[in-house]
Amino acid sequence: MTLVFRPNGGVLPLGNTEGEREGLASTGSGLAAAIRNVDTHRIPNRADLKRYSVGVLETASLILAQVKFEHNSLIREVAGEGGRRRR
Repeated sequence: MTLVFRPNGGVLPLGNTEGEREGLASTGSGLAAAIRNVDTHRIPNRADLKRYSVGVLETASLILAQVKFEHNSLIREVAGEGGRRRR
């Protein structure tokens, strides 16, 4: 995630200002760290597991929505003209 969303020189930098770019890059890195190693973070043992899981999904949704908003033309190019891959 760090290489993808890096504020200066990332593959898919997000945000218009330096503060936005740094914040969204940190959010992406934090998301990756939160789900990278489930056992280390003792996620299965959390009393609020469902709430935590929803928060992770919401954060991922935020990042993906921002990627789509800022890099939609790239997504369309990779997926094909219709925006979705055709089988």
